[in-house]
Amino acid sequence: MTKHVFGMSLFAVTLTTHAIYSPNEWRAICMRFRQSVKRAGFAGVWRVELQKRKTPHLHVAFWLPASESVNDVRTLWLRATEEQNDVLAFEHAVYSKAINQDEAGWAVYMGLHDGKHKIAQLGWLGKQWGIWNREKYVDRLPAVFDLTARQHVAFLRFLRKWDVADRMRRQRTAEARQDAEMIAKIKASNGGVLPSCFSVVPSPVRRPSPRHFHRGNLLRLMVGDIPARILEAMRSSVICHISKLSPL
Repeated sequence: MTKHVFGMSLFAVTLTTHAIYSPNEWRAICMRFRQSVKRAGFAGVWRVELQKRKTPHLHVAFWLPASESVNDVRTLWLRATEEQNDVLAFEHAVYSKAINQDEAGWAVYMGLHDGKHKIAQLGWLGKQWGIWNREKYVDRLPAVFDLTARQHVAFLRFLRKWDVADRMRRQRTAEARQDAEMIAKIKASNGGVLPSCFSVVPSPVRRPSPRHFHRGNLLRLMVGDIPARILEAMRSSVICHISKLSPL
């Protein structure tokens, strides 16, 4: 969130292979591709994910000089996989779409693919994610705001509520992971089948979803005490420097 690649366009890119490769072959492909990306001057945050056919593919938030560079990524990937002459690989191995960089869309994109726990990765061993060309990333300039005493108090209350909701969300996520691990172990010890004496019961804990955390309601509810430009900066994941002014 605190860094970006200045002067480049951002794309969500999925990299797949037509053939099924062994883990060693896959690592060699990734090594060749990483070196090619570095030489080309591209930058990316990648996440590995296993497909149902038990072969990995990559989800990458790529910072590229221009939109036509997506074709360069395709060329580099097919060269790394040695599938340049495979018609299906040329058509389907590289999928891309533009990402809204102003709202830290890359973090949202990677978060969608990072939601799986390792146990859901179908046995994948090794590094789950990484960064290519780390030196390309520079610190984002913060947005600076001045608040009155009333606005400062309202802002702190909002952050406190936000923190409580976030801690509850992380607790539920941890509990769900523990349940998934326990069920997986039981299945593994019973030939992949959950014994009939076990049943999965949904948690009775309600998911807290305060209305003021929703984007539209957030601005409408808090604009009276907190300037809308601050909330918009927070919503867009911009770093904020806040200082309190004299009371009203």
